[in-house]
Amino acid sequence: GLCACHPRYRGRNCAVAAGRAASPFQVRTLYRDLRVAGGEDDPAAGVVPRTGHTVCRFYNAVQMVYGGYSTRYGILRDLYEFSKGTRAWRRVATENGPPGRYHHATSCPPRLATMYVFGGITADGFSDEFWVLNLDGHYWRRADVTADIPAVAGHTLTVRDDKALVLIGGYGPESGFNTRVFEFTIGNAQWSALRTAGLAPTGLFGHTTVYNPDTATFFVYGGRAYGATRVLTSNQLYAFNYATREWSILPPTAGIKPPRLVFHATALMSNYMLVFGGMSPSGYSHTAYVYRMDCRSWQTMDINDSFGWPLLSGISIATDHKFNSSHLFAMGGYSGSVQSTVQDVTLPYDICTTIDDGDECSNTSGCTACQTEDDGYYCFQLTNSHTSTTTPQRCLLRDGDMIENPGEQCPSPSPQCSLSQSCTDCLTHPPNTCKWCSNCDWPHCIEWASSSCMKDGCSDSPDGILTDISSCVTNQPCHRATTCSQCEAMMMCTWVSGNSQIAHCINTNDRRDVELRQCPPSCSIHRNCALCLEGVSDGGWSNCVWSNRLSECLSPSIVPLRCYTGDCGLITRDSSDQCRRSCSQSSQCSHCLQHPSCGWCSVPNTNGIGLCMEGAMYGPQDGQCSLDNDQFAVITSGLTGGQIEPNTTTLWTLNACPAEDECVNGHDECGLNEFCVDSVDAYTCQCQDGYSKNSSTDNCSPHCTDNCSNHGQCTAPNQCRCDFGWAGHSCEHACRCNGHGSCYLVPGGEQVCDDCRNNTRGASCEHCAAGHFGDSRRGGACAPCLTHCMGQSSVCVSTQDFQDLVARDSEYHT
Repeated sequence: GLCACHPRYRGRNCAVAAGRAASPFQVRTLYRDLRVAGGEDDPAAGVVPRTGHTVCRFYNAVQMVYGGYSTRYGILRDLYEFSKGTRAWRRVATENGPPGRYHHATSCPPRLATMYVFGGITADGFSDEFWVLNLDGHYWRRADVTADIPAVAGHTLTVRDDKALVLIGGYGPESGFNTRVFEFTIGNAQWSALRTAGLAPTGLFGHTTVYNPDTATFFVYGGRAYGATRVLTSNQLYAFNYATREWSILPPTAGIKPPRLVFHATALMSNYMLVFGGMSPSGYSHTAYVYRMDCRSWQTMDINDSFGWPLLSGISIATDHKFNSSHLFAMGGYSGSVQSTVQDVTLPYDICTTIDDGDECSNTSGCTACQTEDDGYYCFQLTNSHTSTTTPQRCLLRDGDMIENPGEQCPSPSPQCSLSQSCTDCLTHPPNTCKWCSNCDWPHCIEWASSSCMKDGCSDSPDGILTDISSCVTNQPCHRATTCSQCEAMMMCTWVSGNSQIAHCINTNDRRDVELRQCPPSCSIHRNCALCLEGVSDGGWSNCVWSNRLSECLSPSIVPLRCYTGDCGLITRDSSDQCRRSCSQSSQCSHCLQHPSCGWCSVPNTNGIGLCMEGAMYGPQDGQCSLDNDQFAVITSGLTGGQIEPNTTTLWTLNACPAEDECVNGHDECGLNEFCVDSVDAYTCQCQDGYSKNSSTDNCSPHCTDNCSNHGQCTAPNQCRCDFGWAGHSCEHACRCNGHGSCYLVPGGEQVCDDCRNNTRGASCEHCAAGHFGDSRRGGACAPCLTHCMGQSSVCVSTQDFQDLVARDSEYHT
């Protein structure tokens, strides 16, 4: 298309700003939270801003966006297609789709028209489901999982050589941190657990994984990490060599200290790794970082687009990037609000070319500068020798000579012991550089020259200072267990928890006074605030925490996964005193006895009349359980027949409620689609006609014929709300609206497209709407002129329309 540009911009799509120099890092903002026709209240009207979603490439210029979380609509299950050529979104109708999810992992092998999805958080909790989407036919199928993979979220699923998918990390409330590496072999559709060696991370989620096929190495960076007795945001860079199945740690040797990040984004080139976005311990990260593979050093990078918009920042920005590709696709994320901005980032092959000053280049390790014919400087990667094949052509002068300002080679590794967070990390350094203090409340790494551990809670016993990495493996394997069940399954290990101490696994040789006992229940088992805060959490924490908005008990480890959008509301922690409420606020016995400090003072034969009061076994703490209590006059004033007889005896209880008919007095808690049936001990809630119990949620769900053909949601008995692109009583008809509209059926079965979206119009949504251009037939996209023209013009025409206009104008003047 052609745009009518603002005078300060030029080019076919107004993408070039006058007077702004080109940069080796180039950011093009392709879409900036612009809505297509339909309004913000309808999630089908345009791509919904989201976080925790995934993107992957389908063919060269098309990206598929799946799932995620919206602060307006909750967990999403939609699938969108974004065309980089037209910069337009199209919602894709699919068959037999999985439940909505976020913080799942997705992979699209480049040579297969297939998207693989594993795990994530759904409305029913953490998932261990594995789904496969055919991108050509747009139909889903649930695949078998042939290995014991736990239900996790926050993991990564990375393509290896178009032959397999490798799953690393993740966290689940029942299984804790996933410490194993799993592989799905595409050829035989089988999962397996890999036997690994070396210095593997104990547990991670919210990290990134990228793969270098030239060296068969996975690079895993950042995330929330479990380390012996604590959970923290990591700044470790791990390398996992697939050929040897061995893990190693890449400590920095120069440059700045690596940033601690979680839910960030990463792209890998042949000699550097770009890291941006995410959350640091101090807040959202707005800085881009580069890790130099040759020098093993970190540096910051200022990256903006041609209009001054910075590179995307925030939590869970979804990215797609193929190793050593010059283009990175980034979309969405959360930084105080969810976003749907789309950026295309051009990456330089040589990181040294980002430096435009000759002196700065020569002072940067691993870079060298040459003088160009226009008396400028060009910076490029330093090599051992310079020939016509290794020196950039622009450095050669007319006479064949080159004026060069050589830089310094990358420095030799220098130990930074204090950065190591575990015994194996610490003793990975060259011999005689670092030592590990193991007999401490908080074990840590010290310089070789240090003679003492020099921290409170440490013993200076010679046995507690380790210098050989084999000592880490033989003396501390228990520290790799992140949950009680993992710990107790290991020989000579036991789980230490309770009494406000941090839960962790220790070697029984370290503590003779440890009493072996049954594992405590997980946090998710507890159903009220008081029991939750008294409960013992999994590894790295002392107690569980309570989400007031969700009314759920959570492990503190899960809070970054579930709560960063504010979905959890107020988090109550530390002491059950903080969730204690006044007993008098409870008006019925069943609610009253949920609080440990409350008891129920009742009047027999009054069907639930009573007072909730603070007290103990022998009676109320203050006041009296008798009709002399003035409050009884208030609560019994409405009884049929007037006041209770003055000599009626009251009953005090802490353990069980007196008999009552909850179905009559309104004390039942049956749901909207249930009816109450009284019983001798309590009552039961049974589903109304047309509803049945949902085994996963225990709620009554409506029943629809054929389950709405798997193309909609059953909202009431035999009433379906069809997915976008489907119609009919049971959503059995696919709309013939070119993939852009919903439809309805008229008598005789004929379809009528009634709501053309994605910037389209027409009886079958076959034309682009005014102010847009493209070809919407057969699912094609229509791009808004304002988006295509980089926000500088709302007037444009397609190339074909422009040529037709010129031809007609020529005929008119001849």
